[in-house]
Amino acid sequence: MTRSRNFLNAVNGLSSRVGLFIASTVLFGSLLVGSSLIAWRANVQQQELARLNSATIALLRDAHRIRLIALEALRGERGYLLTRDPEYLEPMLEAERALPGYMANLRSHIDGNEENNRELQRLGDEVQSYFMDLRTVLVLDKAGMRKETIDIVRTGHARNSINRINADVHQIITRERARLSEFNARTRSVNNILLMYLFAMTGTGVCLLFTTSLTVIALRRSIARERAFQRELRYIAQTDELTGIANRREFLAALDRAIALARRNQSQFSLAIFDIDHFKSINDTYGHAAGDDVIRRVARLAVGTVRACDLVGRIGGEEFGVLLPNVDMHHARAICERLRVEIQAQAMELSGDATVPVTISSGVAQLDPSENANKLMERADRALYEAKHGGRDQVRLAA
Repeated sequence: MTRSRNFLNAVNGLSSRVGLFIASTVLFGSLLVGSSLIAWRANVQQQELARLNSATIALLRDAHRIRLIALEALRGERGYLLTRDPEYLEPMLEAERALPGYMANLRSHIDGNEENNRELQRLGDEVQSYFMDLRTVLVLDKAGMRKETIDIVRTGHARNSINRINADVHQIITRERARLSEFNARTRSVNNILLMYLFAMTGTGVCLLFTTSLTVIALRRSIARERAFQRELRYIAQTDELTGIANRREFLAALDRAIALARRNQSQFSLAIFDIDHFKSINDTYGHAAGDDVIRRVARLAVGTVRACDLVGRIGGEEFGVLLPNVDMHHARAICERLRVEIQAQAMELSGDATVPVTISSGVAQLDPSENANKLMERADRALYEAKHGGRDQVRLAA
């Protein structure tokens, strides 16, 4: 009962460890799925960040070029007004031709929301107005209106336009940098979450490995206990509790196996059945405890006297059977006679300094190829009956 309880406790302990292992596995799988999703999102964020970085660099380049175009145009206009050399107008004309392309590039590099579109539109209008003012000055100068031209230049209108262009460009750049900074912060946040998932996965993986080790150890111990428990159950099912030798069920099963082996090998086989003479009087005189002690001693003497290949089993209260493979009934009779003499020579000392003489009667039958186990036992039992009624303390052969 104690071993059974220990086995059940081991099974319950294993079940709890298996449950912990399953929970750890589910948690690890959930973290793995979560980290995969976060990693995918982080990859998307990184790609978007790379695109925004490239767009911001291109935006800074194009915005700087627009500033340079405005300054080059103003420088060309002033050079022409001072020297009357048409070559000074080339930078202005070239800048004016390049302006639409730079504006288009600038528009393609920033987020096209409504506010950015308004700023781009304002910048474009400011640049167009700036170039129209420069052309107006040139037209007045070519028309000989020198005084009007000088008055316009002195107002500083061109310089104010350049300042407004710079302010518009600066505002666009500032907004794009803020957007890039915000996106950078979100990307770092996603990366931090991914890192936390990785740390959690590492910790869970270590716990899972530890739990797996405990589960494997517990499983091996449980298997060992189960095997020991099964061996104990087999022992209980096959062994006589009083004597420790084969019980009736195991003896009959062994008899069937021995008969099958003898037929397969075409070998001889004999069966002996013996019981203790006047056993009832021993019980009545000395008590059942003394009777049990006599049964145990007879069983021990029988096992020690027969051959190692023979099997002794208790098949009744004071009745025993012996399987004798590879011998005929005459050889089997000699073995049983030796056992009878050995038991007769032993004085059975009981509690209270009492000594009781013990004898046995035996019946021996040799297997006939045409009979089964029941028939063989019936013949051996009839031979035992003849030994009992023939005076006891003897061995009889079956007919």
